[in-house]
Amino acid sequence: MISGPFTTSILPGVIALLFTLLFVLKGWALWVKLLPGIVLMASAISLFYYGYMHVQGFEGASYGILGGFLSLYAVVCFVMAGWDLRNSNFFR
Repeated sequence: MISGPFTTSILPGVIALLFTLLFVLKGWALWVKLLPGIVLMASAISLFYYGYMHVQGFEGASYGILGGFLSLYAVVCFVMAGWDLRNSNFFR
């Protein structure tokens, strides 16, 4: 039951992580670096709400699990947005 939502969340999560890393490496403003995480968190909340209020039951639980995995990716995006990779020795 968990493998379906997990594999569904991999693609948007990895895309958001790559966009966050690109924005961090370019040195853009903090609000731009936070955008992929905000989009993921908004989609996770809306999926959880849709699964809990409209679908319900075991089918709704898969929407909730998908929202949980997307929110984990969003938290990682928020942590990555706080990095200052241009002034560190991370990639050297």
